[in-house]
Amino acid sequence: MDTVTQGIDARQELVNWLHGVVHMTCADIMAVPEEKWTQSFGGCTRPTYELIADATAFANWIREALHGTFTPYDGSVINNMGEQMKTREAAVAKVKEVGASLAAAISEASIETLNKTVQVPWGEQKLYSLAQTAVSHFWYHDGQINYVQCLLGDEQVHWQ
Repeated sequence: MDTVTQGIDARQELVNWLHGVVHMTCADIMAVPEEKWTQSFGGCTRPTYELIADATAFANWIREALHGTFTPYDGSVINNMGEQMKTREAAVAKVKEVGASLAAAISEASIETLNKTVQVPWGEQKLYSLAQTAVSHFWYHDGQINYVQCLLGDEQVHWQ
């Protein structure tokens, strides 16, 4: 680990990647037609706003954990976030807000905090690992949005 940390600032790289995925996600949100934002596709997909609510709720949960408030994660946090994201504009604003606050929490967290191990539904994890998961979670759900855009006939890359 020392070799890596001497050559790479892993914390700053994670924050940089977070800023990148927030940018991509917000651009892709705005490319989904407003009338499709709350629709399910094929009768079984989650509406697009729910995908983003999932990523945003998880990122917010990790931000709170980095600030010392660790609570069990359950589906209600996604539902609560989703209620705030019923329009694309509201979703973009919330993604930017949570992304910025998570970036600050990662930047400001002590090494002890980042190394703290917590119990999550899939096992024990360090908070730094969960922060990495939260950042990647935006990208994962952005990929789902890209798939929805393609299903709607939109082949453009909106974040370039």
